[in-house]
Amino acid sequence: MYRLVRRPFAGLVPVVALSAFSTLAHAQYAGDAIVVTAMRFPERRLDVPIGTRIITEEDIRNSTANTLPEVLQKLGGVYVRDNVGSPDYQLDLRGFGMTGDDNVAVLINGVRMQRTEMKPYALSGIPLSMVERIEILPGGGAVQYGAGTTGGTINIITKAPRPGERSGSLFAGAGRYGTSDLRASLALAGEEVGFSLGGSRYESDGYRDNNDVQEQSGMGTLRWQRGDHRLALTLGADHQALELPGPRNALQLKTDRSGTSEPDNRSHRDGGFGTLSFGTRSGEVEFDADIGYRQSESQTFFFGSGWLENDQRTTTFSPRVRWTTTIAGMPSSLIAGIDLYEWELDNRLPSGDTETEERARAFYAQLATQLTRTTRLNAGWRVQRVVTELHDKTAGTTASARHTLYAHEIGLRQALSDRWSIHGKVGRSFRLANADENAYFVGPSELLEPQKAKQREIGVEYRGGGLRASLIGYDMRLENEIATLMFEYSDNNTTTFLPNNTNLPPTRRRGLELSADWQATPSLELGASLHYVRATFRGGVSGVTPIDGNEVPLVPRYRANAYVAWNVAPKTRLSAHYTYVGRQRYDNDQANLYRRMPAYSIVDLRLSHAVGDWLLAANLQNALDEKYYSYAVVAGDYSTFYAYPHGGRSLFLSAEYRFR
Repeated sequence: MYRLVRRPFAGLVPVVALSAFSTLAHAQYAGDAIVVTAMRFPERRLDVPIGTRIITEEDIRNSTANTLPEVLQKLGGVYVRDNVGSPDYQLDLRGFGMTGDDNVAVLINGVRMQRTEMKPYALSGIPLSMVERIEILPGGGAVQYGAGTTGGTINIITKAPRPGERSGSLFAGAGRYGTSDLRASLALAGEEVGFSLGGSRYESDGYRDNNDVQEQSGMGTLRWQRGDHRLALTLGADHQALELPGPRNALQLKTDRSGTSEPDNRSHRDGGFGTLSFGTRSGEVEFDADIGYRQSESQTFFFGSGWLENDQRTTTFSPRVRWTTTIAGMPSSLIAGIDLYEWELDNRLPSGDTETEERARAFYAQLATQLTRTTRLNAGWRVQRVVTELHDKTAGTTASARHTLYAHEIGLRQALSDRWSIHGKVGRSFRLANADENAYFVGPSELLEPQKAKQREIGVEYRGGGLRASLIGYDMRLENEIATLMFEYSDNNTTTFLPNNTNLPPTRRRGLELSADWQATPSLELGASLHYVRATFRGGVSGVTPIDGNEVPLVPRYRANAYVAWNVAPKTRLSAHYTYVGRQRYDNDQANLYRRMPAYSIVDLRLSHAVGDWLLAANLQNALDEKYYSYAVVAGDYSTFYAYPHGGRSLFLSAEYRFR
């Protein structure tokens, strides 16, 4: 599990990845929503896998969340953790601990944000004012999107201009810790041509000393559509300046929880992206494609080490076709596509310079068939060829690897009645080591082996009477799981953890996911989710200690979310959200010799009132003033631990104006 007190790349967050306009984003969200993630083409929500979670623009607007990671945790069941003091939290689906980000594919309008470094996804660089909806597919996406989808797929769909649209919004908010948040969006469109613009500016002093953050981001889409032909160009940029407070040890958490031992550490990030999307339809055949480019530059300063810099460039091309037809009298849809991508990452460190390059070519095919009126079959297969090269410019050496990797998924959904349905699926997925993992691999001259997983899932779903509920059980067995162990040393009274990346002994995840949303009355909404996961090693040692059956660090066995939203008056809404995270092993404790991290509970409240086109709101976050941390690493001698504490109770006031 990764994280440090002072180390290369701590606190650097990747730039917002390719934010593509997908032609699929024109789909309207309604009761029977249009969803694109599972098939990479629009389909009815009723046809998507059980457990797919949809977060709408109105859900976000009415929630207690102020950032995208908070939206994913509170509304999407995603576990998030703060391991560097950044607004870009780590994401985790289905219990992967510190490698959670690398086992979740995050997409922007269907174009994935490539994982090239050991840093959280830069979700804070996406203006909330531009988010139309979010689709979350736990445990799915390997056939459609390839590497890094074992935990699941998250597709963030941004707003695009619709024919005849005239709309916009202005948002301003302020709160504790010197926090201010400004957002704006505008969409104007005729019948064929339209554009949308959005931007945000966020500033905060942070709960911790030396934890100021300033962030600006903007995004725009120009769209042309005539009949079944579509073309769009999306451009965007973001900037972040972040101060890095470092962690607190056990004694400091008691005596100076908000302090810092690293008052000079800081980072900067600048990035830009562009995506050209086009599509057409002729009868039963649809064609879509995305061409994207992204570039980012980031620098981090560590006192005593100096500036660490990197440049990243990514190019992608993803054409795909869908044929809707009838096979042996059964309505069917056949999708086939190609994914091409290349990325380069240049690292400049005081200890030397490295360059990592990766090129991938993939082909996939997926068939969805309605076997009977009540039985639906989905089957897909993917082959991906990857070449990775790591150049140590200082030493003049090169390490390279070539892999041919496969993924597949077969799923069956059976409707038992108008309200009940069951499903089952089996599949295989994989992931590749990112550039930092290979650069910090302490082992033979070859690069890390790809991680492979076999997955099984079964579930039941109920829909009716304003209630939607599902129960899903899953079992994943992994080989060569890629993980980061920590090497500790002390220098000038500062404890530093450096990564030692490796392929772990075999591991296993078994879990249950229970979720329900209920429109109890026209004015009262209720919802809850419960996640149970048992992540264990299936053999091997940590040092000389056998770890067969031990728990994987940083995976809470129990998590829960619950919310209630009550329209106390026609234009006044009161909502509350509860989050519970159970105990978990500290990072770096594969041997399970140290005590567990404490559980914590968070309560957030929101009161909003509409006045004409205005929405006024007050958010009280961490209303019970819980003292907690979501990430901590144990010292090598088990004498103490180091954590990144979260802030206490805070009030945030906002006003939003919408016009149409």
